[in-house]
Amino acid sequence: MIKKPMIMIVDAMSQAYRAFFAIRGLTNAQGVPTNATYGFTLMLNRVVEKFPPDYIAMVFDSSEPTPRHIRYPEYKATRERMPLDLSDQLPYIRQVCTAMNVPMLEVPGQEADDVIGTLARRAV
Repeated sequence: MIKKPMIMIVDAMSQAYRAFFAIRGLTNAQGVPTNATYGFTLMLNRVVEKFPPDYIAMVFDSSEPTPRHIRYPEYKATRERMPLDLSDQLPYIRQVCTAMNVPMLEVPGQEADDVIGTLARRAV
């Protein structure tokens, strides 16, 4: 029997938000928030250890408007803006991915979940 490769495609923004709200008030010595970065790193390490993938990719949302935003201006209109303490940590989260050799994808004008769906379909 041929072993199918384990492909792990992660919604980076979903995990960053989860980490941000799961761990509160964590900062470095200079007072820079580190809670999301720390939590994101913990989650990534745990999942890679428990389910070692043959392939992995971290997918980020694009900051550009998506087709949904263009067709329906009220799309996510009631959603609160990303907390500044979280957006300030995104470059560090990207550095974690780079340090762990985890490829990152961001498709202009597309949300991470749409990219993940496309990649999953193509992987099959």
